[in-house]
Amino acid sequence: MKDETVTGRAPAALAYIGLILVSLSLFLPAVNVPSDGSWGSHGIQTGWKCAIGASIGALALVYSVVEPHPLHPLRDQVAMLLLTVAGLANPLMVVCLLSNRFRNNKIAMLMIACVVCAWLTMSLLSYQPLVGQFTWTAGALLIAGGELFRIVPRS
Repeated sequence: MKDETVTGRAPAALAYIGLILVSLSLFLPAVNVPSDGSWGSHGIQTGWKCAIGASIGALALVYSVVEPHPLHPLRDQVAMLLLTVAGLANPLMVVCLLSNRFRNNKIAMLMIACVVCAWLTMSLLSYQPLVGQFTWTAGALLIAGGELFRIVPRS
């Protein structure tokens, strides 16, 4: 009985630590966006700006489908699609944290896929990750890890 109690508390502890890290990452410098002469923000962006930008990515993707622009290279279109998927990570974290009584292994796996998409987007667009991005990633993985740890059968 004692092992079950400890195992039952471990996922919640991981999730709370992850929540603290994700919250902290919103105020830290997250990425350095290179200035390439195009429109948009350049320089160091904080985590909350990245979160808003990723959330707005879905709207930009819809707009680019409705009014395709021939000058946008395929790399930018792929990056926009990846950014849209990455923008789902934060809402999925909220779902994982609020529904802690259910086994959300599929949501946790989706969240990990969103984190991977965020890193692929930064790589495609040549963004330099900073401390906030690493903190956000660690927090997201702890939240997802708490969910995945919950599904491990207890002996």
